[in-house]
Order: sequence, then C-alpha cells, then structure tokens
Amino acid sequence: MVSSPNVAFNEGGSSASISKESGSANFNLNSFDLTAAWNDGLSVLVQGFNGSSIVDQTNLNPSATAATLYSPNFDNLTSVTFTSSGGTHHSSYPGGVGIQFAMDNLTISPVPEPASIGLIGICGGLLTLRRFRERPAR
Repeated sequence: MVSSPNVAFNEGGSSASISKESGSANFNLNSFDLTAAWNDGLSVLVQGFNGSSIVDQTNLNPSATAATLYSPNFDNLTSVTFTSSGGTHHSSYPGGVGIQFAMDNLTISPVPEPASIGLIGICGGLLTLRRFRERPAR
C-alpha cells in the first residue's frame, strides 16, 4: 500500500478490470502504483478499450519489493483490463504464491463532452473579440 486506506488487488490472479457506468462519460487512465504480490518478473498486460476495440495497451513488470508508479495516459476509454502472468516466487515471501498484484493511487479523469469543449472555445473567442473591441483607437 502506497497510501491508505484502500488498495486493490486481483484475487487469485484473475484478470481485473474497471469500466465506466452506463450513460457516464468515457475516461482517461492517467496513472497508478503497482506492486507484484509474490513473483519477481511478474508481467501485467494493461489493455484500454473503447467499446470492444482495444485502443491502447502496455506490458508492465512491477517489482515484488516496492510499488512502481506507472503513467500510461490512455485516453477515451470505456474499460481497462489488467491481466497478470509469469514470474518466479520471491524468495523472501514464505507462504504465498501466485500472480497477484496490488494497485494503489489509481488516477482517472473524465473525457470532456464535445459540447463542453465547443462551448469553452466559443466563450474564449467571444472574450478575445470583446477585448479587441474595447481597446481605444490610436
């Protein structure tokens, strides 16, 4: 755990995923801390989806002894899947085995709706036009 009070993990080494709620805006996957729970050399495939299409992916190799901050910066997603595999048991960890990982400080952000972006652009243009109109003539 990097910061309390919460941490997520993939129980039993199963794939883990996050997804948007129906009717909500798509999201960007900004960053997260990841630690291999038992295995050195663990591989975690991170896939970002928009609907059923993979829009981005990366393969990560988190440490079994310390959290690593990853910033994939995947944009405009409806879901993300984390799938772990491989590695060898870390010798200092008696009693536990497996391809589990722990995740902390997950940071996502909503994708602005196109109407909002357009409205911001229009307002900026109007303010600029007004500023030029208010300048005194020379």
